[in-house]
Amino acid sequence: MTDSATQSDLQSFQIPAKIPVKTPATARWRVMDTVFSLLLFLTFNPFPQLFKGADEISSGDAAGKSYLLILKMLLCLLAVAVFFKKVKIGDIKALSPLFAFLLIAFFSVAWSSEPYLTARATFELGICVLLGLVLITCRTVDETLRLIYVTVSVAVVLSLVNAVLFPSLGQHNADDFKQSVHAGLWRGIFIHKNILGQVASLHLAMTVLSRREIISNGLLRGALLMVSVTVLVKSGSATAYIQLFFAILVFFFIRLSLSLRMFLSILLVVTMPFGLVFYAEIADVVLGAAGRELTLTGRTQVWNWLLAYEGAPWLNGVGFGNFYTIGSHLQDAFGLAVVDAHSGYLELYLTLGALGLAAFSYLVLSGFAALWKLKTSVPSFAMLGIVILSMWVLNAVTETSPFRPNNGLFACALVIVAMALKRAAAARSPAPARGGP
Repeated sequence: MTDSATQSDLQSFQIPAKIPVKTPATARWRVMDTVFSLLLFLTFNPFPQLFKGADEISSGDAAGKSYLLILKMLLCLLAVAVFFKKVKIGDIKALSPLFAFLLIAFFSVAWSSEPYLTARATFELGICVLLGLVLITCRTVDETLRLIYVTVSVAVVLSLVNAVLFPSLGQHNADDFKQSVHAGLWRGIFIHKNILGQVASLHLAMTVLSRREIISNGLLRGALLMVSVTVLVKSGSATAYIQLFFAILVFFFIRLSLSLRMFLSILLVVTMPFGLVFYAEIADVVLGAAGRELTLTGRTQVWNWLLAYEGAPWLNGVGFGNFYTIGSHLQDAFGLAVVDAHSGYLELYLTLGALGLAAFSYLVLSGFAALWKLKTSVPSFAMLGIVILSMWVLNAVTETSPFRPNNGLFACALVIVAMALKRAAAARSPAPARGGP
């Protein structure tokens, strides 16, 4: 046998480069992707009937039983235990806006009238921050976007299945004392139709606006698009329609050659009309012209009561996640059953005061600034990230859930901000010198 023949035979037995070789490392990678997806999925607080009693479901409280929180904690500890050795000091410094908000929420336990509720909400916030810290350590921006998209897709598909096959669970019912006004509308695997609308509009925006890095199969993209449209329509959430329209508008603004200051100015101008409904006189005119119910399903009345509430210190509030104290006061004083402020900004002010609003504004603005800097290096991630953050801050005008750490949109936005802050910090740091002196 000649040398050339031997070399040819050896080449014929070489493993092609395109065939993946299974190793313990890749197996662990897939297992941890499943853990990350499950942890992010649980932040949506799915299937409330499995984790809550009938009284809790009718009350509108979306916190869930303690064992749901324990499950999220165990998954988070598993993720931290596997990857925490890879966390660098620079990663923690990059997330300083996140940790600043977390520390203010943590210290609010000291002055909260319900320390348990504040500690619980702070713990939920800590889980979201730790998830973001772990993901920026071991996943790329495209992998992070795919993780979010897969998780949201699962939530939307399960909502469709739950509403169709189990209407008593997946739809609002007429015999539900506090939600009978929404009878027949879908809530999917969530506690309320508006939360389903938030998730469906987020999924629809990501499906339409994402590139092939997120979903490359055209047939699958079309099927998921039909599912998200169906779920969005059946939820009947007007806020979700506005959120989706706003997302598309923001996407086209991003493609213009605008500075960050100009973009944020436009974002403020577009958002302000929705904020003007805080003033009843303006709300009556605007909503009446639009053919909408003048109180926004009781929202404007709740806002007037809460703006007149004097029990929350203006500087530090009543404690993070402690809206229960304010709701109990309104119940005792006026017989009003108010379970949330129906505005993330108003509830944040009442619970953490001006200090919390300042820290949260710093967090959001830092996220926008970091994403804006990444438009040239990772355009797909940057553009979708800006869209998701814009949807987040708009939705919180009339909904409380986006600013609560036990909400999936909150977790997704924090993960996006964490990844953006880390990548922007890495871009600012000087490159290591090559060669010797």
